Amino acid sequence: MLDVSSKVNWYAQCFNYGGNYGLKYDESTKILTLNLSYRNYLYDLTEYIGEEVTISFQAKYINPTNMNIMNGSSAVATINNLTADWQEYSYTLTVSENGYVGFRIVSSTGEVEIQNLQVELGSQKTSYEEFKYILNADVNINLIDARDEITTNDYYVRIYKNGEQIQETRYEEIGEENKIEDAKKSYEVEENASYELELLVKIQDRYYTLDSQTIEVEAGTEIKGITSLDDYLKIQPYGRYIVLTDIDLSNVPSVNAYRFGESNI
Repeated sequence: MLDVSSKVNWYAQCFNYGGNYGLKYDESTKILTLNLSYRNYLYDLTEYIGEEVTISFQAKYINPTNMNIMNGSSAVATINNLTADWQEYSYTLTVSENGYVGFRIVSSTGEVEIQNLQVELGSQKTSYEEFKYILNADVNINLIDARDEITTNDYYVRIYKNGEQIQETRYEEIGEENKIEDAKKSYEVEENASYELELLVKIQDRYYTLDSQTIEVEAGTEIKGITSLDDYLKIQPYGRYIVLTDIDLSNVPSVNAYRFGESNI
């Protein structure tokens, strides 16, 4: 549910802070650093508004501070026992109508490091697993049994990941016409991996490979669509965005109203 490395789902006030974003993720150490005081660092969970979630993580301070757990603009808990050593924390809350959950540093010189951060549906914390985007490979299957040799009316899809077989699925779908036309199948895949999909049939006790397809899955680029003024006001300085519709900025209520990176959440 939470990609700690995201550059578009985190929201931090970044206007008028001397160019210091205050939120930094180190890909090599997997550590998130928060280093600007009295500012919210919030993550977009609008998809889960009204749902109960559990946020868990390890944290320590670089410079002594307390830290609030934020549900939207409200502090729902205060961590006042941070030390220079890693400690584990877990909190359960219901995502507010605001839809953002995160942290707030509550001292003038505080700096905190966070690792193993995850958000899960429900009230139970489970062991940490690094976030992975769910990607799907879609394929169309066409098959003709012209000689009526497949007496079981089934076929198989076998999947290899980086040369190792990870899945085999049997489909009993060959009808009276002895053919399959454009049967759409979807399989979950991961970034930075090579997959081979094989279409097989079994005649008597022997498998026959009818076709195969190789899929190279590369790491994608995170891009967020901007469809409203509300989306625009949540733009972050290091994210990639695409504006998908006209946004009316003509009725400005004040000189600071439409600057992104302000306290718009």
